[in-house]
Parts: sequence; C-alpha cells; structure tokens
Amino acid sequence: MQALHNPTQTPLRVTPPHLTPLESPRRHPASDRTLLRRYGQQARETGDYDAIPQIAEIVRLAYRRQLISPTQAQVLLNDLNEVETTLNANIAELARAFDSFSKGVLSGQTPRLEDKLKLRESVRSLMEPIDLLMAMARQHPDPREPGVEEGFASCYCDTIKRVNDLRYRLAAITEKFRPPVLQRLLRHTSNPQLSELELAALETAIDDLQVTCADLIPRLRANISRKVPQFWGSFPN
Repeated sequence: MQALHNPTQTPLRVTPPHLTPLESPRRHPASDRTLLRRYGQQARETGDYDAIPQIAEIVRLAYRRQLISPTQAQVLLNDLNEVETTLNANIAELARAFDSFSKGVLSGQTPRLEDKLKLRESVRSLMEPIDLLMAMARQHPDPREPGVEEGFASCYCDTIKRVNDLRYRLAAITEKFRPPVLQRLLRHTSNPQLSELELAALETAIDDLQVTCADLIPRLRANISRKVPQFWGSFPN
C-alpha cells in the first residue's frame, strides 16, 4: 500500500495588494452576453435604459477580471495616500537640502559635509515610495483609448508613459546628485555663471519629478475607483 502524501505546510507570504494582480473572486463568472441579456430584459421591463452603458462597462471589467471589491479598493487608495504623503514630504526635504547646498556653492564656499550627506540621504529616500507608485501604476493602467493602438493619437499620455517619465526623472536625479558630479560642480565655483546653470538643471530635475508624481497619483485614484462599481452610484440588482 502506498503511503498517503502529506505535504508540509509553509508559511504564507503576504504580498502588498499593489504588487499582486487582483482577480475576480468568482471562479466561473457569467459571460458578458449573459449579463447584458439579463439587464437588457430588466431595462425593457422597467423602461430604464440609462444604466446600460455602465452595465456594459461592468461586464467588460468582469470579463477581463479587473473588478475590485470596495474593501480591496480602500486598501489600495489608503496605500496610495500614504505614498503621496511620503513622496511630498521627501521631495520637500530634498528641495530644502538642495537649497542649503546651492547657497553654499553660489557663495563660493565649500558646502559642509552635513549638507552633502543630507542631500544624498534625501535622494535615497525617494526610491522606495517611487518604486511603490510605479508598481501600482503598472497594476492599474489607464483604459485603452480610441486611436492609441492605431497610431493616430500621438499626443495621448497614459500611465505607462508617466511611469517611464517617473523612472527617467528618478534616474536623472540619482545621476545628477552623485558625489563625483557634485564634486565637479564645486570645482566651478570660480565661474558663477556656470555654477548657476548647473544648479538650475538640478532644480529643474526636482521640479520635473514633483510634477510627474502630482500628475500620476490622481490618475491612479481614478483608475482604481473605475474598477469598483459600488463607487459609481446605484445600479439595478
């Protein structure tokens, strides 16, 4: 007789919701055609056709397994709020550290070691919240817009482009605030005009990062809420 296989249990690894694809809790959801037929019949009986476009959107989200429960959505929105608060504070801290550093450069004095360390630490503090923000954006991208795949909506700027912009902004700041780059800047203190230009480039990099984050976060709130029909209003049962 063969021994029964008794697999050992291993601890479950808890993954943050913004890193885990969210699927419909129903194993066998009704097809989009079945749901439309059901609500279409109810609309004919009641004479209320206003909800049909919303119902079609619910069906589309269910078919793609993109519906989110209100509880899951609230967790995601809370995480997004926390990321936004952390990013705003860290970017503001970086701006203050940079302001102290640039004043030392423009005055012709070598910035204090404390100012350099604070500047580098401020740059490092941006990495984790930006990584979380990009992960959420990849999980909750914008819906497809007409003309994007066909190639004649060249000005369309979706979450994917913003994630790429955010990655580029962070890489630019990380590169521009490396110790060798800052040391090269300090060698230009004898040329105030050149120093001002390089400092202006650093300041622009910080501003660009802040603008990109401020543009992406509201879009993510809208994209998450779009997947929760309960957030839209009342629907027929």
